[in-house]
Amino acid sequence: MVLVLIALSPPWFLIVEPAAFGLEAWGCLLAEYRAIPFTLALYGMAITPLTAGICEEIIWRGYLQTRLEPKLGDRGATTAQAVLFGLWHGPSPHAIFTAVFGLLFGFIYAKTRRLIPLMVAHWLGDVVGFSAMYLSA
Repeated sequence: MVLVLIALSPPWFLIVEPAAFGLEAWGCLLAEYRAIPFTLALYGMAITPLTAGICEEIIWRGYLQTRLEPKLGDRGATTAQAVLFGLWHGPSPHAIFTAVFGLLFGFIYAKTRRLIPLMVAHWLGDVVGFSAMYLSA
């Protein structure tokens, strides 16, 4: 799963989202992102994804999915938390990406009941995606 997330992050951030947002708007976003001094960007590429990976997995899979399972069953709870996870990321193409991975991570969590591997995968995927955005030409 970690390898799948890592492999999909750069194409998503460098091809799908620019096409969906429009190249001009995406170019403005990247210009602002790249204007951040490298030391701060490095922090943003490593630490921000760490806190997101840990906190989001605890909240969405560990807490919400677990609470929804008695009411909706495993599949219903997994699907509901994934849709909500995607919507939480805002009305953008990124919401689709996060909903799909929320679904995959939800199924893995339902089967294994282990959050640590999901946290690591989430963190690494964000690191690769954010780095690709910052370092792209």
